[in-house]
Amino acid sequence: MGSRHEEGHRGARHRTRLALPVGAGAGSVARWLADVVGPGGEVVATDVSTIHLDGFERPNLEVREHDILVDPLPEGRFDLIHARLLVEHLGTDALAGFMSRSGYDPYFGRKLVHELERVGLADVAAEGRLGV
Repeated sequence: MGSRHEEGHRGARHRTRLALPVGAGAGSVARWLADVVGPGGEVVATDVSTIHLDGFERPNLEVREHDILVDPLPEGRFDLIHARLLVEHLGTDALAGFMSRSGYDPYFGRKLVHELERVGLADVAAEGRLGV
């Protein structure tokens, strides 16, 4: 029996065929995703600067220069979009604009407990925290 982390990787390998790491940076996640999706999948790695992504030779990895705030998303129906450290590089105004255009509801967290209770879940609670 493997760890939850290993089991998640096995599951991702079978389900993910088209992945989009946005803000790919140095490319470690893009390379890992290329391995995860295997020869039958595709990874489209994007960043405003692709200088650190040059030289990645994988047949299922495409690198594109792309600014998430102004450029349209690449065509495709992605199974997985990865943007782990992207938010810290965006200004708050830019982030709010992008998220509202993409359908994000900034108040969803406040509504979530009610929605979970509405569908029948019991003992649902939320704890608010603010890091200073």
